[in-house]
Amino acid sequence: MGRKRIYGMTLMLMVICSIASGLSFGKSRTAVMSALCFFRFWLGFGIGGDYPLSATIMSEYANKKTRGAFIAAVFAMQGFGILAGGMVAIIISAAFMAKYPAQPYENDPVGSTVPETDYFWRIVLMFGAIPAALTYYWRMKMPESAYSLTFFFSNFGPNATTFVVPAEIFPASLRSTCHGISAASGKVGAMVGAFGFFYAADGIGVMNTLLILGGINFLGMMFTFLIPESKGKSLEEISGEAEEESQSYQTTRV
Repeated sequence: MGRKRIYGMTLMLMVICSIASGLSFGKSRTAVMSALCFFRFWLGFGIGGDYPLSATIMSEYANKKTRGAFIAAVFAMQGFGILAGGMVAIIISAAFMAKYPAQPYENDPVGSTVPETDYFWRIVLMFGAIPAALTYYWRMKMPESAYSLTFFFSNFGPNATTFVVPAEIFPASLRSTCHGISAASGKVGAMVGAFGFFYAADGIGVMNTLLILGGINFLGMMFTFLIPESKGKSLEEISGEAEEESQSYQTTRV
């Protein structure tokens, strides 16, 4: 199908699901929450597809001197997005408070939440479709790849490693797929860590749990050193495709 086309499809899925999330109406709270969860799930599905494609496409168009820095910069934009999302929520919240003043919760628990508040979270969710829609034109102007496929500073470190390295070391035919698997593995690890930390801390104590996490991080760092150095090399040289093409060429000549 081509990375360019899939890149556009994931973007449109994000736009549609962001708008649909804000339009999650129903006759009951359960119906509203069910519709909201449905559209948020597919929004996450679109983000999950966009995640590896962004790294893969950047790795193929950037030159070998600046490729790693550019891929890390792409991932760092997630931090700007988180910051921008919080700012949008604060601005809209301030506007609603000025337009629809209410009593403090301590004085009036029921009246402290005015009916118009129902529109607040809907506007915030739908606002996410705007930056995504604005990038659609430039994505469609992007040329197809050569193989016809395709909290701010905390995003650096382990997250940058799992984002940058998979975009460089895998062959072009498997790059997006393997990057997606790497990203999914990272999310599974984050989920296990988030839920496991609570039970581990309760059983063996916070200090021991942190020591275990430190040991796991150290093992991850040691395994990272087993990955071939990519600085100054083309993607074909890193994945071994250049050597295969050279051998194929020599065999053809013979």
